[in-house]
Amino acid sequence: MAPSSPISTLRHPLPWAAAGLILVNDQLLRGAAPGWLTGKLSDVGWLALVPVVAAAALVALGAASRAAQALALAFTAAFYSTLQLWPPLGAWFSAGHVADAGDLLVLPALGLAVAAWRTPAWLVPVPVALAAPTFTAVLLADEWWFPPEQTWPCDDTIVWPTNTPLRVAINVDPDLLTGDRFRRGIHLVDEAGTELDVVVDAEASPVAICARDGLRPETTYTFRVGPWDEGSGNDANMDHDALDPVTFTTDDSEGEPVADPAACAALELAHPITDELIDDCEDSGGDHAWP
Repeated sequence: MAPSSPISTLRHPLPWAAAGLILVNDQLLRGAAPGWLTGKLSDVGWLALVPVVAAAALVALGAASRAAQALALAFTAAFYSTLQLWPPLGAWFSAGHVADAGDLLVLPALGLAVAAWRTPAWLVPVPVALAAPTFTAVLLADEWWFPPEQTWPCDDTIVWPTNTPLRVAINVDPDLLTGDRFRRGIHLVDEAGTELDVVVDAEASPVAICARDGLRPETTYTFRVGPWDEGSGNDANMDHDALDPVTFTTDDSEGEPVADPAACAALELAHPITDELIDDCEDSGGDHAWP
C-alpha cells in the first residue's frame, strides 16, 4: 500500500492518539501527576501532532508532499527548541509556558509524525474537514486552556471546620509551589488583623494550607492568595495576580497546630474536605479544579 499523503494523514490513528494524549493530560493528569511528567506528555503529543497539521496545510496551499513534510518537521523542531531555550518567546506564546532546556529530550517524538506519513494508509473513518479543525483546537487548548482557579473556603462557605486545611487550585507550574516563594503569597489574617503563619502542603491537589498554630474556634478569618511578583527568568517566575480574598468563620472546635507540610498532609487525611463544603461553592455557580 502507498504511504499516507500529508492530507490523508489527518485521518491516521497516530495524530488522533496524540490529540487524545494532550486532552487526557490536560483534563485528568495535570495537578494529579508530577509536573515534570505532565509537561513531557503534553510535549510528546504536541511534537507528534504539529508537523502533521502543518504539512497538510502546506499541501492544501499547493506545496509538494515531500517539501511540505520536510518544512513542517524543520519548523516544529526549530519553534519547539526556541520555546525551551528562549524564555521571552514562551512568555509571549502562552502565560502558562515554562522554558526548560531539559524538555528537548522529547524532540525524538517528531518521529511519530514521520511514522504516520510513512505507514500504509490505515485510516480512521473521520472526514478530513473535521480532523483539521479538531487538531487545531486541541493544540490551541493545550497552550491556552487553564483549569478554573478557586479557594476553599469560598465566599459561599457558611462555617469552616477548624481542622480541615484550606485549599487552593492555582495555575502555576507545580515546581513553583514548593518553598518559601509560594508561601509568601498566602495570607491568612484573623479578625484582629493579625497574620497567621501558614504551612503549605504543595503535594496535595489542590494545594493544602494549614495554620501553624491551628485555627481558633468561632473566629472570622480572611484568606488571600497572591499576588506574587517574584523571579527573574521564565523558568523561575512566580508572577501571578491575586485571587479574590475570602472571609470565613470557623466552627466551635479547637484547631490542631501544624509543624510542617507532612503534618498538614496528615491533618488533611484525618479531616478531609467534605462534599458539603465543596457543594457550598458549586451551588453558588462556581467551578473548581477538583481532581
